[in-house]
Amino acid sequence: LAGGRTRRFDDVTISSCVFTDPPVIQVGPSRADLDGDPDVVWATGRVSDLPRALTDDLAEGFLAIAARRGTGCIVAAHGAGPRFEELVHALVVAVDGAVPLERLAMSMHAFPTVGEILGPVYQALLSEIQPVEVPAAEG
Repeated sequence: LAGGRTRRFDDVTISSCVFTDPPVIQVGPSRADLDGDPDVVWATGRVSDLPRALTDDLAEGFLAIAARRGTGCIVAAHGAGPRFEELVHALVVAVDGAVPLERLAMSMHAFPTVGEILGPVYQALLSEIQPVEVPAAEG
């Protein structure tokens, strides 16, 4: 790496994109790799919920993102959808940089873009990790 720094290969977030129609993406471990880990939660978004799907008549698709309760950071993502190859870079940075979901959920995404799918999924994950506490009823 630049500046004489090194990085171990096992510390790198592996990403892939299969350029089919629609593209299929994976960032980090697969869902099967994470199944059974009680610290991991998943949330999913659908392309059909995006304004861009209407303006461009986009094909259906989904994006699933996993986060760890213990760290509050995302650890993996996978999905299939139109223009999803453009999401891979943002997801790699979020995983590699251990960006907290609280910060990711505050990000504004350009309107109308496929990238808008990230916001609602980040919000859903944040809700899973930090459930709203309801005050106990007095009585």
